[in-house]
Amino acid sequence: MNVRTAFPLTLCAFVLLLITQVANAQMSSTNYRIDWDVINAGGSDSSSSASYQLRDSIGGVAEGNSTSTSYSFDAGHRGGIYDRVVDFNLYLQDRSSQVGSSALSGTTVTIASTSGFSADQMVAIVQDEGASQSTAIGKITSVSGSDLIIDSLSGDSLTIDGSNDVVYRLNASSLSLGTLTGSSVATSIVAWEASGDVDSGFDIYISEDTDLIDGSNTITDVSDGAVTAGSTEYGARASDSSITSSTFDTQDTAITTTLAAIATESASIFASRNFITLKAGMTSSQTDGSYSHVLTVLYVGNY
Repeated sequence: MNVRTAFPLTLCAFVLLLITQVANAQMSSTNYRIDWDVINAGGSDSSSSASYQLRDSIGGVAEGNSTSTSYSFDAGHRGGIYDRVVDFNLYLQDRSSQVGSSALSGTTVTIASTSGFSADQMVAIVQDEGASQSTAIGKITSVSGSDLIIDSLSGDSLTIDGSNDVVYRLNASSLSLGTLTGSSVATSIVAWEASGDVDSGFDIYISEDTDLIDGSNTITDVSDGAVTAGSTEYGARASDSSITSSTFDTQDTAITTTLAAIATESASIFASRNFITLKAGMTSSQTDGSYSHVLTVLYVGNY
């Protein structure tokens, strides 16, 4: 049985905001547009520090909101300004942080050693690691003895019994599937937290720059819906089960140079956590090498 060298994966994260604004009762000409105006006594347009930002004015008259069935009116100097806020953070599995897990009760996971784990770290809990593994992610709120207390778990429902069950920190700067063999499927997790005050929700997309390659050698994309041991193939499965524009939520799916959805959120969801599990297999005749490519993970607000 041949053993293949590890190959790193470098990820790029982007946030794409497509914002449209509609303003009524504007004053405009061919050279200018005033969305709203005010006669005011003064104030600072904006004040800020490392921990806050304040927009203020002094001396406004009859400020506030007025509405009816046919209109909405915001009076005041700052009435027409709406700062949309988006936050998008990627978390990559640190393969070197693997530690065995023996139990999970609610959001408390018991592990063999808590060395290197601390509050505010994102972690992945993996049941039966391999091609058919189940995974949930969350953030550590505290460490007590051999237990990690997690704020909440997003992903699969888990039964942790100590048999091939592990925990990883999600704090790596690059991603690795480790050393491939012909007898197993290698996996690695890309997780994220996304939030945004967005009119119609948001989507997360993924694409690649090339196939997983080392020079002229390639680990081909999965084509039958499942990455299996003993076959040279590569793909991913998403934790979000509500995707309608791709198959990442129902089967192992090829990542291509075309953007494809790996998570989708409706307008009622302000923030969410999700992840994809990358999977790779190989035949015993696959050429040795360090196979790699660049993945792009993109947040798109649906305005």
